[in-house]
Amino acid sequence: MGYTAQVELRLIPEDQCELAQVDAALNRLCLAVPPIKKNVLNACAQTVAADGVMQVLEAELLRAIADTLDCPMPPFIPENPV
Repeated sequence: MGYTAQVELRLIPEDQCELAQVDAALNRLCLAVPPIKKNVLNACAQTVAADGVMQVLEAELLRAIADTLDCPMPPFIPENPV
């Protein structure tokens, strides 16, 4: 059985989004229980993979988020190493 958060989601305008806010959100998420951290990381991974292409910077950001949340992530290995 799944549970849905019953909180209002407030989005701020893009021009007000700064790294400090991302840092504060990740610090707050660090206090969450492991299943919530896992769900957040899965949502981030699905967002990165939505276009079918994972850019290097996207993979690095995903790994940084995983590290911040203390969630393990396997290494990314390219399909056709050069």
